Amino acid sequence: MFSKKWLFIVFILIGVFTAVSQEKFEREYRVDTDEVPLKAKTFIEKCRFSKQVKWYVEESQDGKTYEAKSVKKGYKFSIEFDLQGTVLDVEKTVKLTEISSAKIKKIESALTERFRKYKIKKIQVQWKTDTNSYIALINGDVKVSTNELYELVVKGKVVSHFKMYELLINPEGTILKELEIVPANSDNLQF
Repeated sequence: MFSKKWLFIVFILIGVFTAVSQEKFEREYRVDTDEVPLKAKTFIEKCRFSKQVKWYVEESQDGKTYEAKSVKKGYKFSIEFDLQGTVLDVEKTVKLTEISSAKIKKIESALTERFRKYKIKKIQVQWKTDTNSYIALINGDVKVSTNELYELVVKGKVVSHFKMYELLINPEGTILKELEIVPANSDNLQF
């Protein structure tokens, strides 16, 4: 039969292939405000959004989280919370032209290395910082220093056909995380 050494090698290879080819899947659905942790609602009140805040539960490969979405000064914001209501990150949708040319060059260089062809479909600035800094950033205080990353949705061609990817890139142009976006399954026939 198989030796223990052979089985060990097979399990290692399976682990390596699984780690390399990660896919993004998520299920997002609306929830009422009364279903959201008080800590998350209190945080959102301090952000003073002028538009309605919509609450969601997101289930993904990373687990289950709460997400608040709203618009402020023409920007779409998405604030992700853990199940206790602690902020995990804040994302703000921006245009590529709002990012410095030096950072754009580094991002484009990383994308050119990774894909034969690509098109950026969406770009968000992602902040990971402390609670007070999150509130200041959302409320427009640009003097706050933070760990700023870029989350991109990219239509990219690696070999012969295009696929959708979500990438997390730092300002130096290093791809920190890459997930292939898996289309949601539908019970409806698509024509």
